[in-house]
Amino acid sequence: MSEETTSAPVEQPENTSGVNGKEQKDFVAYESFQKALNEKKTAQSKLSEYEKELQTLREEKLQREGKTEELVDTYRKQILELNESMSKKEKTYAWNTLTGEIKREALKLGCVDPDKLIRLMDDEDLRSINVGEDFTIDKNSLTQVIEKNKKDNFFLFNSSNKIASAGVPSKTAPNAKEKTEQDIFEDYIKGLK
Repeated sequence: MSEETTSAPVEQPENTSGVNGKEQKDFVAYESFQKALNEKKTAQSKLSEYEKELQTLREEKLQREGKTEELVDTYRKQILELNESMSKKEKTYAWNTLTGEIKREALKLGCVDPDKLIRLMDDEDLRSINVGEDFTIDKNSLTQVIEKNKKDNFFLFNSSNKIASAGVPSKTAPNAKEKTEQDIFEDYIKGLK
């Protein structure tokens, strides 16, 4: 006898790893994040304190041993490192100030993309802009450089003379009268001659 088996579809249980059948995502509670952040800050402050103490102990040891030359050398190295760091920061600040002023002035003069204008400027143009000791920028030299680049890179600036599309003046143009078909045809014929 052959038995016919009917196979009913077997339902797979849903993923119940999360709460209420929803998948649980990895996350950190805000409180534990704040706790870890506070612990990190505390550890960093302790580390900097220990580094300062170590430095003072080294200096005291060198003074006791009479190795003032080594002490002076370490001070000179620290001064050089600080000067290099300050120089980098000053250069970055000066560049950001200069490019910010160029962008602001270029936008006033109708530039569409001031970032591209800066990239297209020559190094000589950038050096010709007078920057003071307190990072003030001379507006006259800045305007001259932008005007020069406006001529060289005219495509980056809005033109005040809008060209009418298809040879038909726009309705907003002053003293614009509507052309008849005859006028358009005559203009076309004149253009062919």
